[in-house]
Amino acid sequence: MIYFRVFQSGAETTRRANSGGGFSQNQEGIRTMKLNPFATMAEQFDGTGLVFNPETNAAMALNKTGVFLWKELENGSDEPAMVRALLDHFSGVTEEQGARDVKAFVEELRSRSLLSEQ
Repeated sequence: MIYFRVFQSGAETTRRANSGGGFSQNQEGIRTMKLNPFATMAEQFDGTGLVFNPETNAAMALNKTGVFLWKELENGSDEPAMVRALLDHFSGVTEEQGARDVKAFVEELRSRSLLSEQ
């Protein structure tokens, strides 16, 4: 499960990412995604990270899994590739759980204007 801590205008909330919504699909039926070019992610010494979106003046803390998936997006991975990478990198994750977590992560970034359709 991927959890996010979001900071905005002095308020802080922690919640579990929910899945839903959708992206456009390319001719192969795979979602095409693009990170917000103004957002930045700073990885911390412990493997966690902090994403800042200057357009909304909001920051979001990522756990190690979130940082791993962010880097996959930076490298141009689509959802199926992110799921495969997650399964290869983390032990004990089922394909079903990996797919759910990736979808939830993608939708959370999208809801925060950090990820868009391409």
